[in-house]
Amino acid sequence: MTKERQMQDSTSQFTIKNGLTSFIANKFKFAYSAVFALFVITSLVIFIYAPSYKTVEITGTEAKRSQVDENNAQAYVDTYYIYTTQIDKSFVLRNEDNWVYFKFNSADIQAEAQNVQGTTSVVKYYGFRSNILSIFPNVLTIEKTNTPVNGFSTLGYLGLCLNFLLFSYFAFKLIRLNRRLKASVALPETSKATLEDHS
Repeated sequence: MTKERQMQDSTSQFTIKNGLTSFIANKFKFAYSAVFALFVITSLVIFIYAPSYKTVEITGTEAKRSQVDENNAQAYVDTYYIYTTQIDKSFVLRNEDNWVYFKFNSADIQAEAQNVQGTTSVVKYYGFRSNILSIFPNVLTIEKTNTPVNGFSTLGYLGLCLNFLLFSYFAFKLIRLNRRLKASVALPETSKATLEDHS
């Protein structure tokens, strides 16, 4: 009776431990999904807000005034736009100050765009164009040049690489922890001894 009782208690403990470990292991699917979703979101943020370069011909500039308060005629804001072309394709940029890049010289950049109008220049910008949402990329700098420069910036590539390394690190940690939890489920010693006696 004593051996049978010990075997039952041991088996019961083993079943509870196995069930708890399996429950925790199944929850790792949500952890994997959360880490992957976070990786995708941060990659999109880096891709959108990291600087890019484009060689264009500046064709014009414009300042649009929008009234902020309908009851106050003095409450308005000016938004600068820079119109460019690249191989017969239009590319419109907005020109606004930005705290992240410490850009507070929108008026100077607008004046520079007017000075280099009709010439080939390299614009450094971030963001994307959306016709539905009326979103324009924001220009950071304008430089007159004879050497075409196009593509993603080095800072953007470094950000994407760092983001991928962090994702790989946390994914590896989760996989390793999941395997350790599954490996921790072992047959109790009392059950092993009992099975050996019956064999």
